[in-house]
Amino acid sequence: MFSPINAEDFLKSYKENNPGEDVGSLREVLANVVEAKKNGAVCNQCKRPIWAVGSAVVGWDGCFTCITGEADNSKDCEIDGVVATCSYEARKFGVRSAMSIKECHQF
Repeated sequence: MFSPINAEDFLKSYKENNPGEDVGSLREVLANVVEAKKNGAVCNQCKRPIWAVGSAVVGWDGCFTCITGEADNSKDCEIDGVVATCSYEARKFGVRSAMSIKECHQF
């Protein structure tokens, strides 16, 4: 499971690791991708919920596996404003993948 990170901390870390990159444009792209994920955006290739962090960096809507080619996301992060997955038990109450944390708390 992803480690949660807030958007500003992710951008700060990204800038430290990629000093020549324009974080201003990435901030805008990340905000748009997070909003898309909250609205149910799915991977262009496999139709699973997108990985917001990865999608913002690579520039296309993709899930973790399609972007990285790996299955284990435990060493990576995802923006803490979206739920990456949900259990079948939670689905019984109306919780769905990519809902915002605020929406989930309503259940």
